[in-house]
Amino acid sequence: PADEDLIITTDSEVGSDDKVVVYFLNTEEDITGAVMIKLGTSPQYLFNYCSVAQSLLASQISAVNKRFKFSYNKQTQNFKIYCNDVLLVDVTFSDEVCTSTGNWKTFWYDEITKMYFHSADTASK
Repeated sequence: PADEDLIITTDSEVGSDDKVVVYFLNTEEDITGAVMIKLGTSPQYLFNYCSVAQSLLASQISAVNKRFKFSYNKQTQNFKIYCNDVLLVDVTFSDEVCTSTGNWKTFWYDEITKMYFHSADTASK
């Protein structure tokens, strides 16, 4: 449901190239957003329909057992990513932030009612 945190655990390590890939759906089960974390040598995150991949600090996600928390507030368009309770990303979607696509509002403004792990997800437990 909307505005509830999503907790994802993984024991994939930085450098493994494993990915957390979560898609969010609206009531019609249309895609309304997606987020990816790639645990490469230089870890990255990406918000589909908003931005190109951005770097994460490897030292902040170096623990073997990771607990990612995704927190999204539809009213403020704010998305936060935590790892083991450390804030990694705090983004408010806007035209200035979502420069890779002009239609981000079409997706991220919609109500999120469901989620699923994409088949490219190799890290989530």
